[in-house]
Amino acid sequence: MHLFDLREYNFKYTKLSSHVQWFALCAPGIVLNEDGSFMATIRYNGLDQESATSEELMALIARVNNYLKVFGEGWCFYIEARRVKANVYKDRTFPDKACQMMDYERQNFFNHDQYFIGEYYFTLQFLPKSTRKAKIAKLFYRNELENDTDMRKVFYDNLESFQTSLNKFFDGFSSVVYSCHLLDDEEMLTYLHSCVSLRKQKVKRPLEPVCLGDMLCDMPFFGGSYPILGDDFENEHITPVCIRSFPPESFPCMLDELNRLNMEYRWVTRFICRDKVDSQGDVETLKREWKANDKNILTMLREFFYKEESVMVDSTSLQRFADADDVLVELGNNFISIGDFTSNIIISDSSMDILKNKVRAISRIYSNKGFTVAPETMNAASAWLGSLPGNAYADPRRKAISSLNLCHILPLSSVWSGDEYCKHLSECSGKPVPAIAQVETEGSTPFFLNIHVGDVGHSIVVGPTGSGKSVLLNFLASQFRSVPKARIYVFDKGASSRVFAAAVKGNFYDLGNDDSANNLAFQPLRYIDDENEKVWASEWLQELFVQEGVEMNPEKRKAIWDALTSVAATPPDERTLTAIKVFVQNMELRDALEPFVVETKGIADTAGAYGKLFDSDIDSLKLGSYQSFEMGELMSKKNAVMPTLLYLFHVIEKNCDGSPTFIILDECWTFLDNPIFAEKIREWLKTMRKNNVSIIFATQNLEDIKKCSISSAIIESCMTRFFLPNAQALNQGNEEVYGFFNLNYRERQIIADSRPKHDYYVVSAEGKRRFDLALSPYALSILAASSKDDQAECERIKKSYPDDDFMVHWLDYKGLRDAKEAYMAL
Repeated sequence: MHLFDLREYNFKYTKLSSHVQWFALCAPGIVLNEDGSFMATIRYNGLDQESATSEELMALIARVNNYLKVFGEGWCFYIEARRVKANVYKDRTFPDKACQMMDYERQNFFNHDQYFIGEYYFTLQFLPKSTRKAKIAKLFYRNELENDTDMRKVFYDNLESFQTSLNKFFDGFSSVVYSCHLLDDEEMLTYLHSCVSLRKQKVKRPLEPVCLGDMLCDMPFFGGSYPILGDDFENEHITPVCIRSFPPESFPCMLDELNRLNMEYRWVTRFICRDKVDSQGDVETLKREWKANDKNILTMLREFFYKEESVMVDSTSLQRFADADDVLVELGNNFISIGDFTSNIIISDSSMDILKNKVRAISRIYSNKGFTVAPETMNAASAWLGSLPGNAYADPRRKAISSLNLCHILPLSSVWSGDEYCKHLSECSGKPVPAIAQVETEGSTPFFLNIHVGDVGHSIVVGPTGSGKSVLLNFLASQFRSVPKARIYVFDKGASSRVFAAAVKGNFYDLGNDDSANNLAFQPLRYIDDENEKVWASEWLQELFVQEGVEMNPEKRKAIWDALTSVAATPPDERTLTAIKVFVQNMELRDALEPFVVETKGIADTAGAYGKLFDSDIDSLKLGSYQSFEMGELMSKKNAVMPTLLYLFHVIEKNCDGSPTFIILDECWTFLDNPIFAEKIREWLKTMRKNNVSIIFATQNLEDIKKCSISSAIIESCMTRFFLPNAQALNQGNEEVYGFFNLNYRERQIIADSRPKHDYYVVSAEGKRRFDLALSPYALSILAASSKDDQAECERIKKSYPDDDFMVHWLDYKGLRDAKEAYMAL
């Protein structure tokens, strides 16, 4: 008889695929494991701890605990937070040299440092009771599932039960975290592959059924105290760092600092749920053990002989006895559940020296929070295998903790990095479209700025004078120009877009300024031979007449329609307001048209106040990829505002053909104060997104939006909101105003502490982040040129050198010699 069975130590090399459970895809996004368990994964982004109040964090933990505690025996969770290297700055193409030069500068700036982004996954695994004693893979290999009707019914019943529980959990969990979605087949395969391979690639769903373990495990794994993943061409040493003991107490998001490390890792927390009755029995046993340890043998003998209770007790045992009693109460009231907890941070590197430095950095964070951690050696291979989703049997290092303590440790907070590509614009263009911009933030996590949430790009920009609003609007416009076929319309006030328009060879129209080189002349009726245009013209004229004090009635509406019908039959160049005045059969309407025609009272060479603007036989409005309309002068001509803007809105609407369109409304109170414009904007918010239009509202005062008649529509539709620095944000008078936008005290504190003209705070349905535009002197020269001297010089250059490249002279004016040389070299 042998004292030792040496077969246990007679290792033979086995493939990595034999150590994973992944077997097949049995439903969309659901993996069937070899042990008969089902598995699905949710990707999410956590709460921003910097902007969350303690009450919000406590509420988050309580709700997640409520979603987890209902799961019992047969369920296992794998919660993974990973840091991965961010890709280099995306190459983008702009239609003009000015923006392309700016992008080259930004590319050099952001490629100088290394950035890391966080990814977060929550995997649920369920092993039904009916399959716990059999390897489900064997049933497939032998075709028993297909031949056995009862077994097939049990299988699909179990699958349906898993899907029901999964969907219920997803509905709850997605309500407390950001960007939550269930992985589809390809995403699931890609995620599993990334857990067992150093090769970063997307994995397509196989056309024919194959064993997923064999398909996904494309690299060898060598165990031992210092495991190695990879082959001779590409390999890395692996060290799991595990939690050995816990601090005396826990609190929400206590390991949030891990989200800011400038290294790659996989932080995997596994929680194997227990049955409630078994949990209560285990806690009762512990309770009795601690009670038995509160007095030593000498104390008990003294009590026996002296017949009196001794005050000499072990306070530690008493405290743990009380803790166990509290746990029993919480279990009995269904406040918590109990499970087996395993947590490892998987670190890898090709250099052992660098690997040890990474271990020290991570250990330091854990130690500061009161944890005891240590790198695995003898258990290293098992710990790594236990970090793979579905491998509930690997890694025997487990500790029983409550679901509430689990929630405190889980990565439910994150640093939002945004999406590297704009999903909506990518779908529209049929090719990947990078984020609108990459901007600078604190730490090693980059931020990719997008304004679209789903297919909605409507946004709000709010900040006091001098906080950087105009610079942000010009910056957004400059970045929009990299979007294929993008069209940009800016309604400006203060001409802060004048220099940028000249730099990109766009159209700048100073509305109402007769001295401007780009003053406009409209012919609103030119296309009324089209029935839809004639209907619009009728409504436009009616609004104009109402503004002039005419009370409309059916007779006057018929007179307008008849006049339009007659004018529509004339050549296009003759379809003017003067023609309407001739054909309309109503003296009150004729008199109301006097200010808007070039001949008044039939006297030649006389013109109404707005005749040159509205009564032209040609329309000088030319639309390109970028145009800005300066509103300052127009606002002083009260009766010209409404007809001008209604006509411009109509022309823009006609040009919205599905190409990405961005409409920027600076000082939006101009429009929101007028019920006609407000109603038009309400209509746009509901309908224009279907035409791929994004509207950006900008104002100096939050009250402008709060008090307007369509405030609810704006708040509901604008899912991306930019808040500019405001030192008065914490004042009591501003609490209600910022509260209208659902900002808490911490967020108001961030806004108050931000640097004017540097920092911006964005709040989206997908996350929150403070950022800096990281603008160079060259970029500032065209995005921040709003002074009177700059605008005067801009006009001088355009008049003096109409055939030259504006930027060459502008950079001379700004004294940017190096930038000029780089620009001319493009």
